[in-house]
Amino acid sequence: MKFDQNLAAIHAYLCGDGYVIKNPESQKHNYYHIALRNTNYVLLEDFQRKFELVFNVRPHIVEGRCRIGNKDIYLFLTKDFSYYSYEWKLPPLSNSNLKYWLRAFFDCESWVENQPAKSRLIGLECCNETGLLSVQGALLRFGINSN
Repeated sequence: MKFDQNLAAIHAYLCGDGYVIKNPESQKHNYYHIALRNTNYVLLEDFQRKFELVFNVRPHIVEGRCRIGNKDIYLFLTKDFSYYSYEWKLPPLSNSNLKYWLRAFFDCESWVENQPAKSRLIGLECCNETGLLSVQGALLRFGINSN
């Protein structure tokens, strides 16, 4: 998979709040779903725009999801990567593409705390410890220390 800034952001959105799934083998009806779930409409539109630029098809935004069913895109996205919460991996990216990946992932998974005279921080929560450690390493590439 050759990444540009749009595909890097799509990958991060899917790792953060998305899913790339197909029907179980035991089921007759075949489906291949790719979607971003988020309550922030701006993020859904950004995912939709980037998806259309990369794949030349426009996913639909409905009820807090931007989704599409497409077997070829599913196969392309899952050829080298998993998007399951405990399994996703940060792809090898140039710094110019990595900043788009980090922005999209933080848009999905981060929170901000500001307690005057106590703390100011940006937090990131995810159940994938290996993935989080790779994000920490990616931040270091930009000179950002984290713990």
